[in-house]
Amino acid sequence: MAAPLPTREDFFQVGARELLARSMTRPAGKRVTAAAVYTTGTNVNSALAGAAAMADEVMRHAAIRYGELFLDSAEGDALERVVTDHVEANLTRRQPSPAVVPLNIARAYSPQFASPFTLAAGTVVRTEGGIEFKTLSDVNFPASTFGNRAVDAQALLAGTAGNVDYGTIRQFAQAPTDTGITVNNLDYAAGGSDIESDRDYLARAKLERGARKMGVETSLLAAALAQPGVKSAVVVESLNDEGDPDGLISIYVADINGRSNSTMVGMVQSALRSVRVCGIIPYVVGSTPTTQSVMYAVSYAPNTDATVAASRLRALTASMINELATGETLQRSMLFAIARTIPGIIVDDNSVYYPSEDVTPTPGSSIKTRSDLILVNGV
Repeated sequence: MAAPLPTREDFFQVGARELLARSMTRPAGKRVTAAAVYTTGTNVNSALAGAAAMADEVMRHAAIRYGELFLDSAEGDALERVVTDHVEANLTRRQPSPAVVPLNIARAYSPQFASPFTLAAGTVVRTEGGIEFKTLSDVNFPASTFGNRAVDAQALLAGTAGNVDYGTIRQFAQAPTDTGITVNNLDYAAGGSDIESDRDYLARAKLERGARKMGVETSLLAAALAQPGVKSAVVVESLNDEGDPDGLISIYVADINGRSNSTMVGMVQSALRSVRVCGIIPYVVGSTPTTQSVMYAVSYAPNTDATVAASRLRALTASMINELATGETLQRSMLFAIARTIPGIIVDDNSVYYPSEDVTPTPGSSIKTRSDLILVNGV
């Protein structure tokens, strides 16, 4: 185990010992006494304390700079320097990405029905709340034809706000010249993300490093997670009756909300072509979230603010569950462990009332929750 770094008190003691030792070479009566060194406020004491404070500050900066040299201790820009210098030059931090969504453009009978109509690429559509998307290709309707056309769209602004629910994109920023044209999203918008956190960036860097020696599965996983908006990915290998690989791999992908759509799946599918092995067919499958409720039955230590403690418990529980990857089991032991971290909450064997057992999601789904679905003593 590495020795701890010297503290300000350590530096003071070093200076004090050195000063007293040197003082012994001076004539009696002119030596610095221990009382002068250790009495707060004397000239000698103040000089040594100032020198110790400066040494402590130098040590603090040195420790910070030293920590910036390693993957597990570097943060922010320093982490990106370590990754690009020592792991992979092109493995930069993922920047905020816009959500993508498949849209349904429908044409009904209208006064303009007899004429051909084209909804041009770049047409802006939006939700009632003002989240805007632009279409990525033209949508053509020949004269005297109606029906539905599919087109992909992308949020104008990057970030998680673009991950809107299905059925919410119903408006045009500028009404089409054909009054029979309507828009709707029959699937979730997915893939909108904020700037990649240090934790997620570090995990990808370690995965990239491991992919160089761990084979196809890890390489596919690293490539999927490198795509904008992909928060989690799980690789599942198909085996035959003898337990041998049959050449098929399913990759379940999801954004920060545990969702995906056909547009996001197609982007990941295209990205995997560069890392697949001949004979291996990777199928990208969109993950779907499964909502989970949790009920606690706890007691409180004396003088505990129950409202604050319960609010903290709900927040930490929601955060933990929403970090579960596709296919990852929600273990009751994790819920007990979270409750025990809250000061003032007393936990016993019955404190997690629901779920009554570990929860394993169905293949291709992930477990998510909301704070209002987490009850503490019925509230």
